[in-house]
Amino acid sequence: MKERQSNMELLRILAMLMILVLHINIGATGRPSVEQCAMEPLNTWMRYFFQCLAEPAVNIFVLISGWFGIRFRVSRLAGLFFQCIFFALLIWLAACIFGFGEPMAIKNLASLGLFTMNIWFVKSYIILYILSPLLNAFIDRAGKGQLALATSLFMGFALVYGWTDAAPEFVRGNSALSFVGLYLVARYIRLYMSAWVERLSAWICLAVFLLATTANSLLSYVVTAYSVSDEVDNLLHVYLNPFNLVAAVAMLLCFSKLKFQSRFINGVAVSCLAVFLFHKNSILGPFYGSAGWYLFTHFSGPVYVLLCLAFIVLVFAASVLIDRVRIACWKPLEKWFIQLGRRLPDLTNLETR
Repeated sequence: MKERQSNMELLRILAMLMILVLHINIGATGRPSVEQCAMEPLNTWMRYFFQCLAEPAVNIFVLISGWFGIRFRVSRLAGLFFQCIFFALLIWLAACIFGFGEPMAIKNLASLGLFTMNIWFVKSYIILYILSPLLNAFIDRAGKGQLALATSLFMGFALVYGWTDAAPEFVRGNSALSFVGLYLVARYIRLYMSAWVERLSAWICLAVFLLATTANSLLSYVVTAYSVSDEVDNLLHVYLNPFNLVAAVAMLLCFSKLKFQSRFINGVAVSCLAVFLFHKNSILGPFYGSAGWYLFTHFSGPVYVLLCLAFIVLVFAASVLIDRVRIACWKPLEKWFIQLGRRLPDLTNLETR
C-alpha cells in the first residue's frame, strides 16, 4: 500500500502544536486588559498575534480530513473511542496512585466515559466521522454546481448566523455542525479547484495566512485598548470568524504545494489526537494552564516565549511517547473490530433499493 504523502501530516502536527499554543497563551493567562494595552502595547499585541496565529488550528484539523476524505471504518471508529478512554483511564489511575488532582471528582470520573465538555473537539469529530458516509454519498453523486451551491449556502448561513451566535447550534465553530461545512469546503477545493490551486504558490498562501492572522490580532488589540464591547471581542476569537476560516484554508493550500515523504512525520502525526487528549484531560488540563500562568507571571520577552515553546514541545513529545503504548494495546483489539466491520453493512457503498 502506497504511503501517504507527508505534507498534510506535517500540517496536522503543526495544527496540534498551534492548539497547545492556544491553551498556554491567552487560554491560560486570560485576555489582556486596557491597562496592559496602555503600559505594554507591543507585548500585549504580541500576545494577541500568537493567539490569532494559532486560532485557525481546529479549522485546519478538520479541513485536512475533508482534503483526504474520510473513509468510514468500524475499526477506526472503535479506535477513536479506545484512544479517548485509554488516556482518560491512564491519567485517572496515575492520579489515584500518585495523589495529584482530584480523581474521584464527578467531572474526572465522567471523563472516563467522555462525558465532559473539555474534549468537545473529539466528540464533534466523532459525529463528523459517523456522518461521513452520508456526506461522501452526496459529494460523489452531486455535480460541481450542486456541491458548490450546497457548500455556499451552508457556509453562508454559518457565517451570518453561526458566527454571530444567532444560530447557537453552530456554537460559533465549536460543533460538529461547523465541521460539516469545513469538510464540504475542503472536498470541493480538492475535487474541483485543483487547476486553480496548482497556479498558486506556497508563498502567496502563506502571505494570506499571515495577513489574515495579523489583521485579526490588530483588531483584537484595538477592541481591547478602546474598551469595545466584550461581544465584539468574542467575535474575533471564534472558529467561524472569517479571518480564521481564510487563514485555515490558506494554510491548507500552502501545505498542499509541498511534496515529500517521511515515515517519521507520518508516525508522529498518528498520535496528534493523543496530544489533545493528554493536555486537555480534566485532571491534567488545570496543571497545563497553571504552567502557562507561571511562565507568564515569572518571565517576559524572548525568555518567556522560548520557555513556552520548550514546554509545548515537551508536552507534545510526552503525549506521542505515551501513545506508543496505546497503539501496542490496540493492535490485538483492532483485528477483532476489523472482523466485526466485515460482518456489518458497509456504509461506504450504498445500495439502491
